[in-house]
Amino acid sequence: MAPKDDDYVFTRDILDNNRINYMHTLWTKIFGYVVHPKIPIDKPDLRVADVGTGTGIWLFGVRELIPRSARLEGFDISFNAAPPAETLPSNVAFRN
Repeated sequence: MAPKDDDYVFTRDILDNNRINYMHTLWTKIFGYVVHPKIPIDKPDLRVADVGTGTGIWLFGVRELIPRSARLEGFDISFNAAPPAETLPSNVAFRN
């Protein structure tokens, strides 16, 4: 069953996008990494899933660290916060 728009407790606007991106930046600075150092990310056939991708900021951060041959997929119930599909790099996809 698909959620109704009023099931989401936050707004879906530029302010919420900023909140999501700021939280990502804060957590990255606090922990000191985007991907835990014990997780191997150098495999050419790597596949990465981001569940609850929001603006996609985490995926784009990971993309800078991994081989260009890796596939990245962001999953969310809404892509109102995500960049338009036609602007995504070829190895990044967003899915419901």
